[in-house]
Amino acid sequence: MLNLFSIGVEKYNIELNNDELIAHCKENYTPGDKWLNFDKPVLDELKSTFLQQGKEFLKQLYGTEKEPILKIDRIWGNAKIDEEILMPHTHKTSLLSSVYYLTPGKLSFLNPFHVTLAHVDQDDVEVYNEYNSDRGFIEMDKSDMVIFNSQIYHFAAFTNNERISIACDMSLELAKRRVEIIPRPLANETIGW
Repeated sequence: MLNLFSIGVEKYNIELNNDELIAHCKENYTPGDKWLNFDKPVLDELKSTFLQQGKEFLKQLYGTEKEPILKIDRIWGNAKIDEEILMPHTHKTSLLSSVYYLTPGKLSFLNPFHVTLAHVDQDDVEVYNEYNSDRGFIEMDKSDMVIFNSQIYHFAAFTNNERISIACDMSLELAKRRVEIIPRPLANETIGW
């Protein structure tokens, strides 16, 4: 079977200043306002890594060597059990989302072709694969980073273990385009060629 369309998800293992990042999350995480205090210098290396890996992801996705110009829309920490991230959700205002895991965890993705799956009788499926599964997941270890399309429904798997991560959303920085303004004629003015 040919894979005609595909959803790209990239996973990296990148060792950063994890102890400092863990301490920052534990000290600054506030449910409901989890993005507060995530503009501190302790996050600079991580922000730079998010942007660099996001650019590499887009170059591969677009099939180009051109350097995309990305910006971070928002960055936040996840600590303890955050019910918001346990429910399937998207980040509708961004292009890419990324999560850096400071503790092990599991990130699940819902199959975007769920309409097709509605016609699959689960009793007929003997082996689940990328064509007939409702969801897929990625096991994440400490220092793993994942980047994916923000429009894909995803959620963190529930765990009784400590779970700490830092996530961000990114968008393309749109180039300023030169706009030529052509004056409109006045209502009683005619233009001839």
